[in-house]
Amino acid sequence: MRPPWEWTEPDISDLIDTGVSENLNLEYKRCDALQRSDKSISEISKDVSSFANSAGGTIVYGIIDDKHVPTHIDVGYDPYGEINKDWLENVITSNIKPRIDGLRINPVELPLTRPGKLLYMVHIPQSKRPHMAKNHRFYKRFNFKAEPMEEYEIWDVLRRNEAPDLSMAFHVWKPGPILVPHGEYTDLVTERRVSIYMPIKNDSEEPAFHIDIRILLDLRLGVWGNAGLTPVGTQLSGSMQMRLLQMPWSVPSKMPIWNGSECGIGPIIVSLPLTADTYLLAWQLRSPRMRMKEGIAHLICNGTVVSINEAAVEA
Repeated sequence: MRPPWEWTEPDISDLIDTGVSENLNLEYKRCDALQRSDKSISEISKDVSSFANSAGGTIVYGIIDDKHVPTHIDVGYDPYGEINKDWLENVITSNIKPRIDGLRINPVELPLTRPGKLLYMVHIPQSKRPHMAKNHRFYKRFNFKAEPMEEYEIWDVLRRNEAPDLSMAFHVWKPGPILVPHGEYTDLVTERRVSIYMPIKNDSEEPAFHIDIRILLDLRLGVWGNAGLTPVGTQLSGSMQMRLLQMPWSVPSKMPIWNGSECGIGPIIVSLPLTADTYLLAWQLRSPRMRMKEGIAHLICNGTVVSINEAAVEA
């Protein structure tokens, strides 16, 4: 999926159609969340600052959800009305201190579902310093909402550059159907094997010398290649039991992961039926002085095309 600042209406529809739920890095808001009132402006500052103080993420203003799962696009905003991009940008920059560098606002036009209207996507990067909301308090993301930070959590943000800041992603690589022998009919295609490549990057000035890498795979996926990861049983991810693979990454047998550099894990080769379905993937990274980082992704198969929707989170 494209980065949020490039989303268009089909990307929003894809979030709804595939049921991508809210998480530490994604939140949906109805249109009435943006109003010219002190209460609304205060809530905007709390929500945006909480993303910057946590792992970063995206707020989509103009989506109706049911128990954190998007159901449909709201009525939309008039691009020439009182609630517009300039107003929203001014609310964020004037009510959050210090200013958040790299924040992006993407007005998404809705020609297919709400002609003449749009919704607003606000993408907030993770910050290396804590940001204060309009009420002079610091917030974090917790359980789908903004919660006040404890003093030690504020110090953790201040020390982010003193520890590695690792993240991982899942990428589908060379998907395609395979021929599976089936009696005398050796050309019968019954499943698809997909190679999943998993780059790790470090966004901190502090290099990572030792990493505990854990990959969790939906138990319905067959595993044909482990890419050097060791199967160690199963582990719960939410309420789902997942297959657990583990790898220690440590010098001197491995190179350190420096700021701005990327190391590749994989590919893991998995098999899945040709029928349309969605499968859960997850990762966990541990490194000295770094709070555990984790992320989830959905491997989506519509029978002919395989894609991945993912979200990184910080424990």
